[in-house]
Amino acid sequence: SDVLLAEARDRVGGNVISRNENGYIWEEGPNTFQPAPHILRLAVDLGLKDDLVLADHTLPRFVYWNDKLYALPLGPSDIPKFRLLTLWGAIRAGLGAAGFVLPPSKKSGGEETVKEFITRHLGREVFEKMIDPFVSGVYAGDPSRLSMQSAFKKIKALEDLGITRGIVEGAIIRLRQRKREAPPPDPELPEYKGGALG
Repeated sequence: SDVLLAEARDRVGGNVISRNENGYIWEEGPNTFQPAPHILRLAVDLGLKDDLVLADHTLPRFVYWNDKLYALPLGPSDIPKFRLLTLWGAIRAGLGAAGFVLPPSKKSGGEETVKEFITRHLGREVFEKMIDPFVSGVYAGDPSRLSMQSAFKKIKALEDLGITRGIVEGAIIRLRQRKREAPPPDPELPEYKGGALG
């Protein structure tokens, strides 16, 4: 049968490409995914189970700020060594994480933006140094105009789960809910640790 392949670029593959220059090989373009059961089921059904490569969940992600790499904390024990934020920025983020959060401003008139939500919860520094670069890159949009409800609905919902409006309390409650609601594991699916990305 005839097949028509349409590609806008001078090579096929879309965003997926391997580069080889100056003795280095690196991959560009492919996005990661959360290894949720429905994604893993698709990989198994397509015969790709043995081709899955999951990230080491014990390795940190990094932020590049002012010509320096900063490893993001993987847990509470990493927070005292985290130097990306100023002392005030860390205190502000800690207060927000502990649930000291004001309700959304009524004057915005519409949906709360990513910038407004993160700044309200964790402070300006967390937004500028950690969230803005990520959101700008992934969504290729302006976080001061991007709707939190549309872009990060699950995170937005966390503030309504607890006694406080804190997203950490909401995340703890949601994790407990998910454990209770989780179906039994499917033995055909690959095992993975929490936080592992594909």
